Amino acid sequence: MSVSDLISQALRQHQAGALDAAEALYRQALARVPGHGDGLQLLGALLVNAGRSAEAVPVLEKASRKLPSAPEVWSNLAAAHRDTGNPTAAVRCAERALRLRPSHALAALNLGHALHDLRRSEEAEAAYRRALASDPDLGVGWSALGASLTERGALEEALVALRRAVALAPDVAGAHHNLAQALLAAGQTSEALTALECALGLAPADNDIRITAAMAELAGGRPSVAVAHASQAAASPKHAAVAQANLGTALMALGNPHQAIAAFEAAVSTVASPITASNRLLAVHYCADIAVDRSLTEHRAWAATYADPLDPGPLPIANPDPERTLRVGLLSADLGRHPVGHFLLGLLEAHDRSRLAITCYDWCSLGDDPVRTRLRAASDHWVPVHQLDHAALAARLRADQIDIAIDLHGHTAKHRLLTLAHRAAPVQMSWMGYVGTTGLGQIDWLIADRWHLPPDQPAHTVERVLRLPDGYISYTLPPDAPEPQPLDPNDRRPPVFAAFATAAKLSTETFRLWAAVAAAVPEARFRMIYRGLDDPDTQRVLTARAAAAGLDPARLELLGQLSHQALLAAYGEVDVVLDTHPYAGGLTTVEALHMGIPVVTLPGANFASRHAYAHLNVAGLAQWVARDSADYAAIAARLAADRPLRAELRRSLRGQVQRSPLGDHQRFAAGFEAAMRHAWHVALSERGGDQNS
Repeated sequence: MSVSDLISQALRQHQAGALDAAEALYRQALARVPGHGDGLQLLGALLVNAGRSAEAVPVLEKASRKLPSAPEVWSNLAAAHRDTGNPTAAVRCAERALRLRPSHALAALNLGHALHDLRRSEEAEAAYRRALASDPDLGVGWSALGASLTERGALEEALVALRRAVALAPDVAGAHHNLAQALLAAGQTSEALTALECALGLAPADNDIRITAAMAELAGGRPSVAVAHASQAAASPKHAAVAQANLGTALMALGNPHQAIAAFEAAVSTVASPITASNRLLAVHYCADIAVDRSLTEHRAWAATYADPLDPGPLPIANPDPERTLRVGLLSADLGRHPVGHFLLGLLEAHDRSRLAITCYDWCSLGDDPVRTRLRAASDHWVPVHQLDHAALAARLRADQIDIAIDLHGHTAKHRLLTLAHRAAPVQMSWMGYVGTTGLGQIDWLIADRWHLPPDQPAHTVERVLRLPDGYISYTLPPDAPEPQPLDPNDRRPPVFAAFATAAKLSTETFRLWAAVAAAVPEARFRMIYRGLDDPDTQRVLTARAAAAGLDPARLELLGQLSHQALLAAYGEVDVVLDTHPYAGGLTTVEALHMGIPVVTLPGANFASRHAYAHLNVAGLAQWVARDSADYAAIAARLAADRPLRAELRRSLRGQVQRSPLGDHQRFAAGFEAAMRHAWHVALSERGGDQNS
């Protein structure tokens, strides 16, 4: 058999998917004619397709010397270089293939992949579009374009591209996976889970897909399933860091903060990640046995590792006029139907624009909701910054001449603390989204109040404490919120104590407090509503925890997610809200009060444990703040027994709260403006020598 016949036979086997047989025939032909260009090119392509790109590179390089004008050789060599971690060489080879054949779709696709690896996102997207212009039915091209669009937040266009990819390439697991990621980013969790089921069916050993599945199950309220996916992926050394980080997040959702901390630590020990290390710090606040001084030390350590190396030093104050309009920049991905959005709205709608010009720097990837629409309308300027990295975002704030930059995340998801590490403004602050110090020396002030951080006690913060005159937030009730439900005088059902809180807050300490209440009110029931609490595995974890703390699980009602309006309406069947410990309820406390329901709380030593304590004091309801666990149970029992009082609260409590600083947005805005002016005067006083007039 001639060499040409061997290669022809090999090609037929190759096209039929018999790769081992094809490889043997290619090598037999090349043993006779080692420099046979077609044989080298086809063997190299087979090796690339088989995932053996390291072997393919020398074969294809030899082929390129024999067939320098063959675009297929250069395209395959581009793919091999990219697979072996050399995207620069891949770009060079793909561009050469396209010079030889400008309409070579696979070469354009390989160019896009390599440019993506080099973080040249706009050029990568252009290359994908070029590939699709040459071959509109290239399913993997639509998949790559969709993934690129997802990364830059163009979710509607991404979903169109990815649904086309799945239609054209239904047997390609990556297309289903990319579609799932876009759906997840768009908040379409149920559809994302369906796409992931298809992806895992096609590639059950693909740990990248399994990691996304863990995230989707978590978003869908099944943290126990997320734990299983993440644990399986964590066994792969290549995926261990990301999988352990996801495992930690899932364990937090199950209310296991100590186990979560261990998972986050395992992830960071493999690959240093500021976000994963931040997740670990957030978990610390859910642990009653971790003291605030230790927490401060750990936050300082985070800053020393990730933030301090970025610090360029203080920024000069270009215009030192002490009474001019101050430019304030708010940085957040939570500017919408989120606690941050509900707390921020009153300030933005009530602030004096001659005193503060407020710009919202927004990197939320989801669409509008009613709160987000109002926030945008109420801000002086709104700047989408989804595509900007930390250094670029800091540069944008400096170009906008922001005087005071305020981070609204702290160490929570999607934070941009490293933006402030680059010094985005002369004065920098942290507010609202976190529960204590950030640890960053580049942040000058932590905005709080006298209840969260009492002035006569150690603050345990790196930042100075800027105490607002009343509470540190105000709250805007959604316009579609139902009215408080009157107490039916004929309803003699047993008292219902409730907590509408994530499982992460349903700690052993919380259940111990509730067990004392249960003993004082033996006929009462305990109702919990939150996303994921209807997951059977989550319920088993929580009921076991309750039983260990002395609370009979038979008295618990664990219910899953409701719409926001339905959640507010559910307070109509609640008599008393029992706050959680050591992480107290913030938004849920304020919402309960607006629905006419009393809240009992036991504050602790740290910021996270004092949300309800602060809100009750601001609203003039300090009588529901307990001194200790026995007092907590006694207050709860008195409220449960006093039906006339609870009936009156249903009628009057919302008005009382809205008349208080908690709901008086004009008063809150005036106090906030005064606090900003104070911080500005301090900066002018302390840094007069650094200013540029």
